[in-house]
Order: sequence, then structure tokens, then C-alpha cells
Amino acid sequence: VMVLGNDVWLPAASELEVPELNITTMPLLAAAHQLGRFCDNQCKEFMLCHQETLKDPRKCLAEGKAVTECGLEFFRQIKRHCALPFERYLNCFEKRSTSYNRPAYCRREQGPFDDCVRQHLGQERPPPGYFSKIRLHDSQRPRPPVPPAPMPQRIEERDLDSVTEPPGTPDPLFAFNSRDTSEEGQRRAREWLRLNKERTTSRNFVPPAGDSSE
Repeated sequence: VMVLGNDVWLPAASELEVPELNITTMPLLAAAHQLGRFCDNQCKEFMLCHQETLKDPRKCLAEGKAVTECGLEFFRQIKRHCALPFERYLNCFEKRSTSYNRPAYCRREQGPFDDCVRQHLGQERPPPGYFSKIRLHDSQRPRPPVPPAPMPQRIEERDLDSVTEPPGTPDPLFAFNSRDTSEEGQRRAREWLRLNKERTTSRNFVPPAGDSSE
């Protein structure tokens, strides 16, 4: 159960009422390419609103209604002008409902349907990969304000010169300082590498006297 306070705005029930697209899955699959092309701008506007408002559905009701209305208008046009070729194409889809490559088996029925859409709706069937391409969308909706990003807590400043290692702890800088070619520097580098190797390979490693780093 989700509890909401009085300060949370919820749309009225009348704002949520919209004519639904009462069709099953197969007509949507058969008309998917042409429907996506017909309602391309409405769909992109809705998804842009969805992303800019941090996926708040309350702020994109108008854009969602526009997508549904566009789908209704598309199928009205198909019913008015292309009912017969679409019905034949749909029947082929239903017969091939168990195949993952349905369009490949229905090219003969797809051609007349695409020709009818081209003639009466004035649009071409989108080429393969059209909907996966990056495309610019010119939106007339004003950009919503972007909330400031949360900043991490400030780290307390420390005087690094005052930080000292416990006595007996090898200095790791000596292991990687190629300029320290003195005998003492090389000895401390070898000692540091040996201690770190023992730390990583032995579970029962006992640090030498004075080494409090473990």
C-alpha cells in the first residue's frame, strides 16, 4: 500500500479518460512499421517528456494522449482505405504466429499493403534499422527546469606533511622511484616488495616487529 500526503498532486479522473486502442497483439505487430512511422513525432515527444520529467507520468498526460489518438487515427485511415490488403497481411501474420521471422514469410501480402499506405497515407515503409538510428527531434515544448545535482560532502583538509608512517613501515614510494639508485633505496624497495608479496600470498603472515600497518 502506497501512502501519499496532501502535498502530492494527482490528476483528476477526467484527465485520465482517453479512447483506448482496442485491438489485439497481431494487428499491432502487422502494422508496427507503418504505425511507428505514422506516429513518429508523437512517440518521440512522449519519450522526451518521459525522460526530461524524470519518468513522472503525471507530467506527460497530454503527450500520452497524443500517442493514443495518433494510433486511433492511423487505424481509422487503414480501415477506410486499406482494409482488404491489411486483412490479408494480418491473416498471414496469424498463420505464422509461431515463427520468429513472420515478415519474411509474408512479403507477398506485405507489398500490396505498403503500396496502399503509400498511395492513401503518403508515407513509405521505413527501411530496416530506421527506428534504432539516432534522430534529432524538434520539440516545441519548453524545457523543464533541471534540479541541481546533489554534491558530495566536503572532505576535511589535512596537512599531508604532518602524516607519518609507523616506525618500520616500508615506504612504497621507494619501490617505484627510479631516481633513487642508492644502495639503501634499492634495499628498501626490495624489502617493500617482499613484505607485500608475503601479505598477499600468506594468510598467516606475521608482520615484523615495529610494523603496525597490518
